[in-house]
Amino acid sequence: MATRIGIATRDFPPNIKRQFSALKNFLKNKKLSIDIISPYKISSLRNLDIKDTKKERDRLIKKRKHKINLLKNCLTYVNKFRPNALMNFSASATKQILFTKWISGYSHLIARYSGEFLKNRKWEKSIPRKIKHKLTWKSIALSTLKSAEKIVCLGPVGKAKLKARGFNPSQIEIIPPFIDIEKFHPIENKLKYRKKVNLPQTKKIILFVGRLSKEKGAHILEKIIRKVENEWNDILFCLIGQGKYRRKLEKYENVMTRGLVDFRKIDNYYKTADLLILTSLTEGLPNVVLESLACRLPVVATNVGEIPWLVSNICSTPQEFTRFILSGEWKVDELPPLFEPKNIAQQYIKLFKSF
Repeated sequence: MATRIGIATRDFPPNIKRQFSALKNFLKNKKLSIDIISPYKISSLRNLDIKDTKKERDRLIKKRKHKINLLKNCLTYVNKFRPNALMNFSASATKQILFTKWISGYSHLIARYSGEFLKNRKWEKSIPRKIKHKLTWKSIALSTLKSAEKIVCLGPVGKAKLKARGFNPSQIEIIPPFIDIEKFHPIENKLKYRKKVNLPQTKKIILFVGRLSKEKGAHILEKIIRKVENEWNDILFCLIGQGKYRRKLEKYENVMTRGLVDFRKIDNYYKTADLLILTSLTEGLPNVVLESLACRLPVVATNVGEIPWLVSNICSTPQEFTRFILSGEWKVDELPPLFEPKNIAQQYIKLFKSF
């Protein structure tokens, strides 16, 4: 009899789409029955069609019912199928799997600790939002972790933080995100890809991929851009993403914004760039870092989440970032063998079959 696992997610952003696609490819024919529970429907991973959720997604978000719908679907799922385990894949589904346990009495939870949701939001200026984060999101996330039979961390940094909070190390598994190494890989001819995405061939390209928001450090990025622009004319910052800082940033002469780029085409930009910059104030283990390293693209980033585990070029202030960029000494870090997709798949198989 196949082991049945329910995986809850509140939405399907590009990073989740990529992970589900990899799970679908690598876990087939492994005597595992994996179901995806979203606010929109319950579907087997094998038959999941994300495209047909858009209309229902827009309707539920407009009516502010996507959170309660996810909880309803989790409850329906555990009562109908009695799976071997229920897991949150996105951090935003943490609350729903905990409430499913409280309401139904179902106890076999796997909590995926995929971001720094136990961290105080020091950058948040709104006092009510800080209180809300501490009293609801942070306390509920901690309760979910304590209620889980197993916890999945993305790397050793998260595991160490949980151990420091008193969690049993034997309860914690390190399973990093999948990377599509067939898509993200080193190339020899950057100029070919620069023509493809219409970027200048003679300049150094510094790439930023992410939401242009304060949480992602867009205000820090602006200071870096301004300082570098005054020192080095042959650098272009290529920014991929949307957010309220976009208009402010695209006014600089050394900036080119591309808005949202289809994740199926995002590899073209890694293959054109000379450096990836990440200025986030909070992260888990971002796909953008993994995909850059898989393409042998140097990364410079802030000391958040699991990033220091893989990236040696760490900066804390706009001044440090600027000095690093102007030095031109951009070290490329290696991805460890743990990130081979077959190794990650084996870890998931072992975890799921332990229930």
